Amino acid sequence: MAQYSQHSSFPSLKAVFAMPLFTILCMAIPTVIEQVGHASLDWMGIMPRNPQFLVGILLGPLHHGDWMHLASNGISLFLFGSALYFFYWHLATKVWFIMYVSTAVLVWGLARGNTLHIGISGFVYALAFFLFISGIVRRNRRLAVLSLLLALFYGSMVYGILPNQPGVSWESHLIGALVGVVTAVYYRHSPSGVESFDQPLPEAPDVIGDAWMSGTDAIVFKPGLEKESLPSGLSHDWNNQEVVFQYHAPGWAGKDDDKRDSTGHMGV
Repeated sequence: MAQYSQHSSFPSLKAVFAMPLFTILCMAIPTVIEQVGHASLDWMGIMPRNPQFLVGILLGPLHHGDWMHLASNGISLFLFGSALYFFYWHLATKVWFIMYVSTAVLVWGLARGNTLHIGISGFVYALAFFLFISGIVRRNRRLAVLSLLLALFYGSMVYGILPNQPGVSWESHLIGALVGVVTAVYYRHSPSGVESFDQPLPEAPDVIGDAWMSGTDAIVFKPGLEKESLPSGLSHDWNNQEVVFQYHAPGWAGKDDDKRDSTGHMGV
C-alpha cells in the first residue's frame, strides 16, 4: 500500500519506488546466477502450453538472457512502474499483480509453442499501455500529459508488437499491450489518487464587518432560514435579508463598545 506523508496527498518516495526496485532486484538474481555462476535457468521460462513450464508464469518474466536484456527491461520497468505508483497509487499494487499474472498466463496459453519466452518486456508493455490509455479515457489533464509524454518518447514501442522479429517475443509485447488496454478501460472509473489534486478548496464563510478583528465572532443567517433556527436570546430584524449578529468573545474590549447595547448586539 502507498504511504502518505502527514501533510500531503502525494505517496511517499518509498511507496513510489519500492515495488519497481524490488522487482528489478528479483530480475537481477537469475542473471547473476547464469552469467557469473554459468548455470542454466531455462526451466524458469515460459514454454507455451507445456505443463512442465507452468512455473514460468511466475518466474519467466524475471529471467533474462544477458546483462543488456536485463538493463533494457529494468530501466523501462523502473520508469513505468514508478509512474504507475505516483499517479495511480490507489490502484497501483492491484493493477501491478493483475497485469503481471495475466500477461504471463496468456503468453503461456497463446504464444508460439516449442519456444522459450523469457523477460519482463510483456509486463512492461502492459504498464506502458495502461498509463497511455488511462490518461485518455479518464479525461484528467495531468494523466493526459503523461500519456502525451509516453507517446512522444516511447511511441516506437508500438513496433515491438509486430510479428516476425527474430529473437523477440512479439507475442508477449502484443499480449501485454492488450492487457494494459483492457485493464485501463476496466478501471477507468476507479479513483487513482491524482484526482485529489483537482478538488476545489473549501469556500470560506461570508463574514463581514469587524468580525475579522481579534476577539469577535459572527453568526450569519441567510434568507430563507426559519425564524425558530435562531439561537436563543438573539434579536433580529427579519426582512428576508441577510442578518449578521456580532458579539464579544469573553474578555474582549474594543473601540466599538459604545455601539453595542447591553446584550452585546450590534445593529444591522
